[in-house]
Amino acid sequence: MDPSRYGGAAVAADVVRPSKFQSFARRAPAFGYVLMFYLLTSAFTTAIGGLTWYSAVTWGNYSVSLSDVFTIMIVAALLTEAGRVSWPGKNNSVEVSRMYVVAGIVTAMFAIGVMLNFLTGAGMLAEGLAFGLFDWLSEVFSNTQFLLLLIFNWMAIPTMNLINGRTAQRGMAVGDTSGDDFGIDG
Repeated sequence: MDPSRYGGAAVAADVVRPSKFQSFARRAPAFGYVLMFYLLTSAFTTAIGGLTWYSAVTWGNYSVSLSDVFTIMIVAALLTEAGRVSWPGKNNSVEVSRMYVVAGIVTAMFAIGVMLNFLTGAGMLAEGLAFGLFDWLSEVFSNTQFLLLLIFNWMAIPTMNLINGRTAQRGMAVGDTSGDDFGIDG
């Protein structure tokens, strides 16, 4: 892009660029981190008998439960993904595709949890089978917090697709030198 065309001012898309050699941790979807937090917290709450998702820590007039922290993490993941797919002039379809992969994994886990919960409730699976692993899986993957993660994840994907499409179009119009001063053919 020719900076003299804009009066010598640098364009943000030329100045601010992510590094070419990004680590896997930086490219992983934020919902993947929320999923890992959920699984670790569920394992931790299962190991400690008195701790639940609704155990609250109180401080003065305020109380915060693990469920509240989890909801805040989901919203932070939504905002992080919105920032990732909004690079002007760059097609971020790969990031949106990664979100589809995480949403598919979460959906499969939820389906497994519901199926195990149904089979255990119907008496088709003996309780304590596989050292309690099936019981833990049905408890972890078929509850309100996991359903909340599933719903927010699938709700975020169309929004991120729209943000990606609009910023990619806008960025391509800025970088196009074949048209008038605004880069739009007319």
